[in-house]
Amino acid sequence: MEVLVISDDVWHPAEVIEKGLQPLSGQFHLTHVHTAKDILTPEYLRRFQTVIVCKGDCINSGNHAPWFEEGVTEVMPRDFLRYVEEGGGFVALHAGNSFRQNSEMTALTGSYFTGHPPRCPVSLRFEPSPLTRGAMDFSQRDEH
Repeated sequence: MEVLVISDDVWHPAEVIEKGLQPLSGQFHLTHVHTAKDILTPEYLRRFQTVIVCKGDCINSGNHAPWFEEGVTEVMPRDFLRYVEEGGGFVALHAGNSFRQNSEMTALTGSYFTGHPPRCPVSLRFEPSPLTRGAMDFSQRDEH
């Protein structure tokens, strides 16, 4: 399966996302794009069965200008919605859910960013299930 991964913002550098998604590369062909504004067109988007957005509203980690700019950015949030309506998969992962309330991306994802809670210990325990087979319980200090 062809998967487009859009990442790289000031708080979520592309190399962290790429390392985290690396275990999926045996099952999926991952294409990573950091500066989506420069290359993403509706035609390019249709080459992929799924899009994973792992970045907030900035061009990339070195350019904090907004990602979406009417008349400049070729794929706007409404184009992602059209892509999904045409059968494409869309996953907003972590920073992909960090857009501010009342933006077009929040209408698409159904979530918006209000701020970070304090860092604290977070523990995950997995119940037996085919979906969790092989997963190990763990604890980690995190902001969520």
